[in-house]
Amino acid sequence: SMSGVRVQLAKEVSRLAIRRLLPHDKVGIVEFYGAKRWAAPIQPASNAIELQRALNRMDAGGGTVIMPALVEAFYALQNVDTRYKHVLVLTDGGVESGDFESLMRRMADEGINVSTVLCGGGYHSEFLVNVANWGKGRFYNVPNRFNLPEILLKQPSTAKLPAYRPGVHQVRARGGSGWWGDVNTATIPGLAGYVETKAKNGSEVLLETVDAQHPVLASWRFGLGRVTTLCTEPVGAGTRPWRDWPDYGKMLARIMERSAADTRDPFHYEITFDGGEVLLHAKRQRPRTGAKRGALPLAKLYRDNDASKPPTNDKNASGDELSFVAKSPNHFLAIGPAPPVGTTWKIMTSASTTSGRWEPLVASSPQVDEQRVDPQRGINLPILSESTGGQVLAFNGNWSVATVKTGGRHMLSLASWLFAAALAFFLVEIVWRRRPAKQIKTPNHTSPVTQ
Repeated sequence: SMSGVRVQLAKEVSRLAIRRLLPHDKVGIVEFYGAKRWAAPIQPASNAIELQRALNRMDAGGGTVIMPALVEAFYALQNVDTRYKHVLVLTDGGVESGDFESLMRRMADEGINVSTVLCGGGYHSEFLVNVANWGKGRFYNVPNRFNLPEILLKQPSTAKLPAYRPGVHQVRARGGSGWWGDVNTATIPGLAGYVETKAKNGSEVLLETVDAQHPVLASWRFGLGRVTTLCTEPVGAGTRPWRDWPDYGKMLARIMERSAADTRDPFHYEITFDGGEVLLHAKRQRPRTGAKRGALPLAKLYRDNDASKPPTNDKNASGDELSFVAKSPNHFLAIGPAPPVGTTWKIMTSASTTSGRWEPLVASSPQVDEQRVDPQRGINLPILSESTGGQVLAFNGNWSVATVKTGGRHMLSLASWLFAAALAFFLVEIVWRRRPAKQIKTPNHTSPVTQ
């Protein structure tokens, strides 16, 4: 609905926004002038010629009715699979009234950001600012062609960037010697700048500012690893006072090594079975800084025939020590007997460098108890054995000397009978095919001849 200079400004802003897109990005143009119409359907941004022609064909006319065009763009973007989805509204500010807030918030909730551009109007439009805020986008003002903005389509949300605090800030260390080791934390100099932020829930703050208690160094577990963040430049202007600190390099090395090696145990133990034996694998892993090198695996086997009774956790209780054999410098193997059917044993593991700390492992019998079935659906094995002429033996009985009982029910073998019947049918078919065919006599007919 714009006219004259305002239309040309809108076209120039659109051209600049399209130029910032990559060839694999997608773009579409919806024009509104009392009704909505796709000037260019959603297509790759590499179709620059078609998009430029669509912009050149656009002209002023009609009224400013934005709501149907926004709804059309909303439903169209729902069928587009892209990382970012952005709607850019270009108008001179005169729009109709409607429930824009609910639509903008719904689009933002579904990952579609909406930004607005005021072309050639005043320097501010409260309505367009509200639309950009509801849509988690940005508001741009284009008063003339000498102030064309840089449209950011791939940086949604109006979240503020973290504030950088320059100046002199005293810091203090937290955490025990497990993190700092022999680093003298009492001599840490102040910082020349850091990024203000908040500590993540569940994180361990290791270094913070004295005045505002803002975290400078924090660490937390993530999955099987660890994340450690430093809220300043390790070698930039923020840590300029640390350059002359003798322990600065030692502190950085300590932080990286402690973050990379996040286990206190020298070995990782796994249990496998091979026939009637249990195999205990001890795989060396890199422990935390300060652990002694050259550790050897230790393990004790505690037998308990009652699976419902948990074995003792007392490392001093009687148990069979398992002997490990080095398969490689980082892999040790110990072999022991497997638990009988229905029993569970416990294996306590440790290391020569951490002999005061033992970790339990449970070894259940790898053999399946055949009687561990639902009694209502189980087979009556004694009746089955009696009906087939077999015997019922104990679990540890010798089946090789078992004899077949007489008088049992035997199944009739039908294989020979079926073979005989098939042979008989085959012979009958041969005889039937070789029987002589009947001859059909054709009577002679004479026709009267008329002279």
